[in-house]
Amino acid sequence: MRFIQRVSVSPNIIELFQKGNYESLVLSIMNSSTNVFPEEYEPVDDQSHGECDYIGKTSKAKFDAKLPFLPQQIELLTNGKKHSPQIQKWLEEIQNETVEFNPLRLREDPTYTVKNTQLFEIMNHAVKRDKEDENIVFFFPFPVIPTLHDSVFLDRTSNFLSKIFDLLKEEYDFSQRTIYVIHPSLKMNSLALRNLSTRAVEYLEWRSLEKYISFEIVDVFPDS
Repeated sequence: MRFIQRVSVSPNIIELFQKGNYESLVLSIMNSSTNVFPEEYEPVDDQSHGECDYIGKTSKAKFDAKLPFLPQQIELLTNGKKHSPQIQKWLEEIQNETVEFNPLRLREDPTYTVKNTQLFEIMNHAVKRDKEDENIVFFFPFPVIPTLHDSVFLDRTSNFLSKIFDLLKEEYDFSQRTIYVIHPSLKMNSLALRNLSTRAVEYLEWRSLEKYISFEIVDVFPDS
């Protein structure tokens, strides 16, 4: 199955990644969840000693928000002396990041591993640096997994994140923490929320992101 995807990007997208903006957005999403994030969360205002971003009001569980970008990808969205924001180049970079995973090769080639992908490098680096009692919430402003609510035709690629998590579990102790992922689905104004430990997925209608970036499928073609 092949599809055409429309991407709409605002020149103001760099505001989303400025300090405090995406963290506030992630907190609002978490507090709107009923399944993947089942309790109420509050921000940790004093982070002078490397404290986490949020804490569960009931469980006191700790959560840290992360952007899944390499340093050079962040620089592309910087409005500084060297260059203005290079949004088109950034889109090309994240597109390359999402298509690195080859599910067909995974089934056919026993030597193939997602350990060689850029996304594994990014997530591995974040887990290595974070504390062992802090859950990580990766906020992807793009569909890292092309998925639609109640649709199965894209399920063949849905194990990219789970394959990465399986490898991370071989290197790190997740008995006190896990990894969550928030990313747009391919339905306009819809987010997918994922707990990589339990494989739970929740879909959430969310319009606040569309002023920065939005994705939708405009046409679908069967494989010839």
